[in-house]
Amino acid sequence: MIEIYTIASKPQHIMDQCQIHESFKYDAIFQARPGMHLPILIKDKVESRLVMATWGIEPMTREKNQVNVISTDKILRTPPFNVLMQTQRCAILANCFFTEHKKEAYLIRLIRPRLFCIGGIYVQEGNEYRFAMLKTASADVLAGLMDDMPL
Repeated sequence: MIEIYTIASKPQHIMDQCQIHESFKYDAIFQARPGMHLPILIKDKVESRLVMATWGIEPMTREKNQVNVISTDKILRTPPFNVLMQTQRCAILANCFFTEHKKEAYLIRLIRPRLFCIGGIYVQEGNEYRFAMLKTASADVLAGLMDDMPL
């Protein structure tokens, strides 16, 4: 899986699909990459809401490597991500994602509706949000192209 996806749906379309009534704006991003500021859907104690978040979580361990994608088979065994999985899940809004097979790039998308959600976890630091994407074994239809895919 290549760590790139696209979110190009208009803000009003996202608000309608997610049943969000609070005004929300962002610019379309055709090659969303780690480190970029991107829209995610979170649910707090009261309601679901759209927030802008930076792609990449810095683990609270001695390692200082930024985590962009986490495998679901490892997340439940890996502190502190196992706690985040239970308490701070998010939906990463996307129109497509990319993969590579035999040195060729492939765009993977749904035909209808074009907006879909990728599973993720997030952390909040003051007013700032950061997130990491979750990945799992590929669906049967994509197994010939990729070993794992966004959840």
